[in-house]
Amino acid sequence: MKTRMLSLIIFLVVLGGIVFAANGDLNVSGKVGISTTTPAKKLDVIEPSNTWALRATRQTPGTTGLGGAAEFVIQTSGDMVDGFGTGIMLSIQDNAAGPNYIGGVYAAREGDDTSGKLHFLTRNGANWDSRMVIDKLGNVGIGTQLPGGYKLYINGVTFSYSGYQSSDLKFKTNITPIDSPLQKILQIDSVAFNWKTEEYQEKDFPEGRHFGVIADDVEKILPEIVREGPEGEKAVAYAEIIPILIGAIKELQKQIDQLKSVPQTSVK
Repeated sequence: MKTRMLSLIIFLVVLGGIVFAANGDLNVSGKVGISTTTPAKKLDVIEPSNTWALRATRQTPGTTGLGGAAEFVIQTSGDMVDGFGTGIMLSIQDNAAGPNYIGGVYAAREGDDTSGKLHFLTRNGANWDSRMVIDKLGNVGIGTQLPGGYKLYINGVTFSYSGYQSSDLKFKTNITPIDSPLQKILQIDSVAFNWKTEEYQEKDFPEGRHFGVIADDVEKILPEIVREGPEGEKAVAYAEIIPILIGAIKELQKQIDQLKSVPQTSVK
C-alpha cells in the first residue's frame, strides 16, 4: 500500500540548491563538479586519466530512436582553451552492432595553438574518413584534406544546373586584345581519353570516354590558364579558352573575307 502511495506522490528534496523530483528531473541552482569538489563552472568535468571525459548516450533497446535531433553545444563568450592534445572530437555513435562511429566533427590544430581546422567525418562500412575540411584560412576541401590555396577544392564529379562567373568591367584593368589567338588555338591538340580510375581511386574520376586537352601541353602555349593543385597536379581553366576561340574565329573570318574580296580570274 505504501509503495502504491509513494508511486502517486511527487516529492521534492531540497538540499544545498539541488532539487530532486520523483519524475526523474534534477534542478541545480549552483555548480556541478564531476571528479572535483571545487567546480569552477556550471558543469565542471575533470578526468585525471587519459580516457573520455564526457559522453552522452542512449542505451534503450529498440528501433524507434530519438524523436527530433540530438544537440551538443560548446559555447563561450571569450577564449576557449581545449586542452585536448591536438584536437577535439564530437562524434555520433551507434551501439546497435558496435559501438560504431557513424559521423562526427573533428577540430584539429593547424600549426600553432592559435590556428585550427575542422574535419567533417562520415563512415561507410569499415571506412571512417574525413569527407570535408575547412582550414585555418577558410579554404574548403571536399573529397580532399588539402584544399591548398583555393577557396573551394573538390575531388570528384560535380553537378550544377547553372552558374556564372564575375566579368564586370569595373573589376578589370590592363585590358588588351588577345595576341594571335588563331595561332595559339592551332597549337593546342584536342584529345579523347579515359581517366585512370583504378590507379587514382581517391580522385573519384568519372568513368567513360571524355574530351579535353592535356594541361602539360597547354602550359607551354598558355601558361596563364594552367595551375598546379596542392599535390602538384596540373589543371586547366577551360572557360578561359573560350575568349581565345572567339578571337581565333574572328581572325579566321577576316582571312575568309579577304579571300572573298580578291577578284576571281576566269580559267579558260
